[in-house]
Amino acid sequence: MTDSDKSIDYSSPIDEDFQDPNWDEEENVEEKVIKPEFILVKGNEKLESFYVSNIPVTQDLYQMVMGENPSSNVGNKNPVESVSWMDAVLFCNKLSSLKSLSSYYLIDDEGNVSFDNSSKGYRLPTKKEWIFAAVSGNQKEQNLFSGGNNLSKLGWFNVNSNLRTHSCGQKQPNSVGLYDMSGNIWEWTADKKDNDVNVCGGCANSVPKDCEILKQGNFTYPDDTKDAFIGFRLVRSY
Repeated sequence: MTDSDKSIDYSSPIDEDFQDPNWDEEENVEEKVIKPEFILVKGNEKLESFYVSNIPVTQDLYQMVMGENPSSNVGNKNPVESVSWMDAVLFCNKLSSLKSLSSYYLIDDEGNVSFDNSSKGYRLPTKKEWIFAAVSGNQKEQNLFSGGNNLSKLGWFNVNSNLRTHSCGQKQPNSVGLYDMSGNIWEWTADKKDNDVNVCGGCANSVPKDCEILKQGNFTYPDDTKDAFIGFRLVRSY
């Protein structure tokens, strides 16, 4: 990375033209409102540094970019859900285009997906990146969940959620500022084998054990699944 590249502000994945000007004035916000921003997760000898969104993609952002909201549990600041893996890929490319970035995903006429690893466009995290971000880049972290051991303070799961998703960022973040990494919504990753894709995080319908960091990467869904508890989070390459 050149010195000129380092001067580019990657602090926010969504510039002002993609943010709701009335964000803080909406009614029925549960507790607090967390605006989306990119956070740098510094890598190591095995994993390159990358930027990751502090919250999953919200329904209002998805609506602004794609012109629709497919979610079952409707709420502007709730995570978008009922989106397939391909829906998430198309969103990433559309947002990249809107922000004048080259697309990370290359899709041929038959719908096959490949990658442009040189792109700085929006993409889904790999399973390794997701887990690395969940432990705040600290491989020695011994917490059960992302940010601590008390899931009630960290995320929405089957005991405290009323079995529905909630506005992003209502619980405590982990030490690098990432919210909802344990609970609220399962998140699609880039890891796909045949038609099955790894998901991470646990959701509002999960038992606590499924939200544990050590369990992440073990769960898969078919790539065409549109479930009320599956959404996604954005990353960008450093």
